[in-house]
Amino acid sequence: MVPYRRARVRYAVATAVAAMAFTSAAGATISAFHEIEARQANAAAIASAAEVERSAFVALVDEETGVRGYVATGDAAFLEPYWAGSARYAAYRSHGRPVPDRLAGAALSHFGARGDTLQRYFRDERVAVGRGDRAGALAALPAGKAEFDRLRAEDAGASDALRGALAVQGAAMSEAVRTARSAMVVIALVLIGVVAAAALIVRRENTMVLLARRDALTDLPNRRAFDEHLEGALARRRHEELAVLYVDLDGFKPVNDRLGHAAGDAVLAACGERLRSVLRPSDFIARLGGDEFAAIVTVDSADDAAAIASRIEAALDRPFAVHAETASLGASVGVVLVPHAGVTPREVLRAADDAMYRVKRGRTAGAAS
Repeated sequence: MVPYRRARVRYAVATAVAAMAFTSAAGATISAFHEIEARQANAAAIASAAEVERSAFVALVDEETGVRGYVATGDAAFLEPYWAGSARYAAYRSHGRPVPDRLAGAALSHFGARGDTLQRYFRDERVAVGRGDRAGALAALPAGKAEFDRLRAEDAGASDALRGALAVQGAAMSEAVRTARSAMVVIALVLIGVVAAAALIVRRENTMVLLARRDALTDLPNRRAFDEHLEGALARRRHEELAVLYVDLDGFKPVNDRLGHAAGDAVLAACGERLRSVLRPSDFIARLGGDEFAAIVTVDSADDAAAIASRIEAALDRPFAVHAETASLGASVGVVLVPHAGVTPREVLRAADDAMYRVKRGRTAGAAS
């Protein structure tokens, strides 16, 4: 499996793991927010119950005050706070709502039961005075006071239970908030990891794409890159002249045979360096394969193209020092101008190849004569 495919597999596995982590964290976040909402609702219900219970206790205090005044004086005007308190307490008992806490609910039940007992006591006292039995009502006052003291204890117990219930809801809410924060941190880390992994795989794939278009020996673009560049250059050409130079090394095979393949590779690498040195940064030079190179250059005229070919020949004619040996080569450079040589990359390259062979035959004939 080629490296970028392995990277894709690793990325797919990492993405699957990240997706599971993301799903789990998202679920935990949603659950935590639901928990927070529930706890907030519970806390609001408990706080409301505490407020209503306090109001009910005040109503009972008003009732007790009114009844005591009425028993002490026999004057019905003293019953005014009793009637107001009795109405408020009756409303409290008729609109009671469940409290989302077992202990607080039990404490409120005890408070309500004690309050109901006092309601009966207040009524009996009022009725006794109304029928003229103030002496009996006065005799019952100590028992009523004791009952009211027990109510105060129930009120204190209910208040403590409600405060405890609020504390429980607050602690649970804080824990849910911490859970939500932790889950959101996981989500953020997962997203960062996925983005980083995606960037890594893209970078690796881009590297592999570049390597697929690069000659490993000379570090020049390869045949595939040359074909793509030539096609693009032909498509973009407007008014400037393009020249394609086909370079074939002369005498490379004897050097390769005499000094070995490692030395031959070193010579080819050196040829790549020399070709780069004589061409401009805007020119494009590639190794087509073996001992053949090709360049795409912008020129003003055929003479300009011929001058570039001469510089290439001069650069490659100089001896190469390889492994304490000297290797002498030469180069045959075929030059064609676009569009005179054709309009497609294949036509242009074939024309340049033909031009190179004409130059090589001429050099061979000249050497023989």
